Order: sequence, then structure tokens, then C-alpha cells
Amino acid sequence: MQFLIFVLGLVTPFLSGAASLNERALILAGATDLQNPKARSWVSGSAFFKLNEDPIPLAGGGHADNRLSGIRRAEIEAFASAHLKEISEESLVFYPFGGADFIYPSLFYPRMESLVLVGLEGIGSLPAPEKMNPDQRLQLIQDIGTAISSLPLRTFYVTQSMSTQFKNFGVTTMLMVGIVLAGYEVTDVARVAIKDDSSMVLQRDRPSEFQNSKTKGVRVSYRQDGSLKNVYYFQQDLSDGAFDPKGPLGSWLQSQGERNTFLKAASYILFERRLFSRVTRFILDGRSVLQADSGVPYDLLLAENLDISLFGTYSKPSTIFGGRSDHWQKALLTQYEEGICSSGDAGQIHTQQLISWHDGGKPRDICRDIVHSVSSQYRRALPFVYDYSGWVEVLPRMQQLIKQKSQIARYFPETARYLEQLNQALRPSNLIFAVRKERLNGQY
Repeated sequence: MQFLIFVLGLVTPFLSGAASLNERALILAGATDLQNPKARSWVSGSAFFKLNEDPIPLAGGGHADNRLSGIRRAEIEAFASAHLKEISEESLVFYPFGGADFIYPSLFYPRMESLVLVGLEGIGSLPAPEKMNPDQRLQLIQDIGTAISSLPLRTFYVTQSMSTQFKNFGVTTMLMVGIVLAGYEVTDVARVAIKDDSSMVLQRDRPSEFQNSKTKGVRVSYRQDGSLKNVYYFQQDLSDGAFDPKGPLGSWLQSQGERNTFLKAASYILFERRLFSRVTRFILDGRSVLQADSGVPYDLLLAENLDISLFGTYSKPSTIFGGRSDHWQKALLTQYEEGICSSGDAGQIHTQQLISWHDGGKPRDICRDIVHSVSSQYRRALPFVYDYSGWVEVLPRMQQLIKQKSQIARYFPETARYLEQLNQALRPSNLIFAVRKERLNGQY
């Protein structure tokens, strides 16, 4: 996939009259009129720059790793091509708790036919930047740049921040911006609703039926390599008290055919088993699940008829969510230990992980004592940082020191070695890919 890296000098005709939907998205991404130095300074904090510069300068000094730089995007695409062939065909991708994140699923599922996002964030309205005065337009572009900067820095939107950052433009705008940043063309935006009989209606076609529905959302259509595709967002509570798999949204999703579920930075919310049992079951009844350890609890995956592949390495769960003991999954830890030891891959970052898991000791002794009963396939490859991995919780100053370790090594070699160990310990990420072995009742 080619991300947007070209320069446009078309802002003047855009702003002289009504802009097309794609032109609006380009303006809001800050990717227009970069030939003009003044205009370039206006949009220096825009989404366009946040996703294309590497590394990202920090306001307090130093730089942060850009997890969505061109290099990282190429790594994710290569990984998906090599390891996710079972879901490479065109299909529907279900992304619960995904908010406005179009970019990451577009990398892991480059041929997806439809993407369905579900969250609590407001749908929002469609801004018309060509009708704003320069100051208003600049402020909106900067606000969008601030909102989307979380993706290259963390790989996810911060839930607490979205309620304030999205209040002026909502998910619709962020989806449009994500689509053009991915190099695709926005062709249509429509408010949609799902009726009780699970059929979808457009507000512009059937306003009264739209109004009577309780399941409302937006559909953003886009052109990718000549093919028209859709991304949907529904503002929907997915807890057991609100989500019914046989209700309008669940029935409509079922009618769309095979679905692959994508979970990223899911806040360990599905560990609240008494509150989210319905959506968890709905996810497990699909074709596949691609997630980190913060998604569906690993023991639930093991209980299904799934082929499971493990990538990267398993690290202590993020303390962002209180470091609860049930977030630390012993079954998953065991599978990573067995995989590392069975593969003979007990060097570098994996050595540090084995030692930390067992509070010291030599990796060969640890591996000798491990009982091997591998039920998942362990694969080392994960060449990118993902989900709640270490950079999120490190002070900017420490990030700067780590990036300067080569200079520090000239005078303080012990400190440089410590920084390298810290850098390795901070970066472990994991991906769990579970794909159903056979169809259930003739369908996934």
C-alpha cells in the first residue's frame, strides 16, 4: 500500500468554491498547498506530517519513535503478507472498540472489502473547511493533527482524550482523514441506520425510517486501486446489557458473510467476562481473531477449535489499567516460554524475558525445567512495536537517552549497555492470530 507522500498545490481552487469530499479530507489532513512556506507552517502539526515524519519531535525536547513511519508501515504490510495469508482474501473486518482507527486495519487487511468499527465516540458531522476563514481552518487542522498524533506515538487513540478531541468533528472526519492518509480516495459519506429486520437504510433515502432506528452510524465509501469499498462506524455500547448478537447490528453483521475480528489496545475490557460475554462469543464465532494480549483472554481462545499462532514476545501487562492480576495470563506466558525454548531462540530480548519471568536464573536452566506441551505455534517474527508496549510508559527524556546511546557509549559504556537492555525490555510486543479450523453450521 502506498501512503500519501505527494505534495499538492491545489488549495486555492479548493477554497474558491464547494470542495469534493476527497478534497475536504485532504485539506483537513493538512496535505494541501505545501509549496507555500506560510501554509506549510500552518499545517506542521497536521495529521499528514504526524504520519510521515520519523522520528517525531517532542514539545519538551527530544524525539519519539514514530510507530507509523513509512518504514514501520512497510514492516506491517510485509508481516501481514507473510503470516496472515488465511485472511488475505477480500472480506469483512469487525473492529470492536476501534473508535476512528482506519489506518491499522488497512495495513493488516489490505484487501478488506468492508471495515466495521464500533465504539462510544460521537459520529460527528462533516466539516466544510473550504467555507471557513483561514483562522478557523487552521485551528481545525491543528486539532485534527493533535487528535491523530496518538496513532504514530502509541498505535492507538487514548479513550479519555477522544471525548474532548473529537467533540468538534467526531469519528466521521477522522475516518476521512485516515483514508486519504492511506492513499485512497473518499467518494461518499452517508449516515446509515440498521432497522429491526437487520436491513440498512440511508438517511438521505429514507429519513423517517432512519430516524426510527436505534442503531445509527456512518458509511464512508472510498476507492482503492479502482475498487469501491466501505468503512462503517456505529456508535454502540457492546456490553451485555446493550448488545444482542441477534439484534439489528449483530444480525446485519452476520448477513455480511465471513468476518475477521481485529482487536488492538482493547483495554483488557473483555476480561470483564460477566459484562462482555455476548460480544466475546460473537467474536469467537467468527472466521478469525487478530489481537494482542489485551483482547480476548487467551484461555477462551484455547477452548475453541482454532489454529493459534503467537508472534513477538509476551511482556508484563500495561500498568495503564491498574496491573490487575487477571491481566497476567499464565497460559499465554507458558506458551511463549515453551515456544522460545523449543525454538532455541533464547537470545537477546527473549533472554531478558525468560529471566524476568523467573526472577533470575540462566535461560538454559529455565528451559530445561519447562514441561513442553505446546498447543500454539510460536513464531518469533514481529518487526514492529504494537499495542500497549513500552514506549507508552517511558518519559520523553528516557526516550532521548536511549536514542543517544551510541554517543553515551564513548564515555560511559556501562550506562550505554544498560540503556540498550532497557530499550529491548521496553519494546516487546505480541500478536495472537487465531483462525477457525472449520466452519460452524456452514458459516464462520
